[in-house]
Amino acid sequence: MKQECAITRDLLPLYLEGLAGPESAAFVRRHLEQCPDCRAEQERLFRETPREPELPVKRLRKLLLREKYVRLLAAVLAALAVAAAVFSRLSAPEYLSAGQAAPETAAVGDALCIVFSPAVRHVSCVSWTDETGAPVYQLEAWTTLLDGGEPQAGRQSVTLPRQKGMIVFYAQNNGQDDALLYGTAADAGGWALPRLALNYYGAAAAVLAAVLALAALAVKPLRYRFLQGLTLPAGWLLATLLVKGKSWVSYALPRDLSMIALTAMALWTLLLLLLKWQRQKPPAEI
Repeated sequence: MKQECAITRDLLPLYLEGLAGPESAAFVRRHLEQCPDCRAEQERLFRETPREPELPVKRLRKLLLREKYVRLLAAVLAALAVAAAVFSRLSAPEYLSAGQAAPETAAVGDALCIVFSPAVRHVSCVSWTDETGAPVYQLEAWTTLLDGGEPQAGRQSVTLPRQKGMIVFYAQNNGQDDALLYGTAADAGGWALPRLALNYYGAAAAVLAAVLALAALAVKPLRYRFLQGLTLPAGWLLATLLVKGKSWVSYALPRDLSMIALTAMALWTLLLLLLKWQRQKPPAEI
């Protein structure tokens, strides 16, 4: 027991500072449970140990552990942003022209059936009424990189109720006029325009980022707050570049906005984390 007491008392300073290894710490704990003299020595050392500044070694250990978790979280956020952007690119609609989609119309009783070529993997249909109250249908067809590029065995089709004066267009989404599938030629003349909203949002984000960056340089007492605000437009711009690339026009605005928002959220959190870590990180010399 005397030998164990000597070993325990040699290890007590390291044990109290949390620097003892797992096996040594377990040995000290077991011995303290059985030896009242060593427990008294532990209490004495605890009272005499200054509580103010942490030992440099302990501070360094905490810093390294915190940095490890920050790097892990940053890696996870970066991976989420990249994964969202990659999925967005792979699932982005590649719209087919009327020649590629090759829509064929056939009247079957009171219904109008439109059948597409095997190259078509996805079809959507929107409808409205014109000024005369006649129904207008606009179809579009596309494929994605996730579909693999091989034609499918079956064929996509859309069935619409036949009504008097109805018009059916096929939107090519390539800057060309919509193709009239059903109705009279006099009723034709529409085309699907690309949405430019992403360009406007990007311009607004760029202006906001520039203003916040200039404010951070000019107002030093509030620099950190301005930099925090800067992470939001910066995250949005980076997300838009990752999701859309160089061209920010969109024929599927709701989808593009949702994918950009998801990617931007991960990037914004990542930038805030890095900014906070950089601010709290102590100097290299401890």
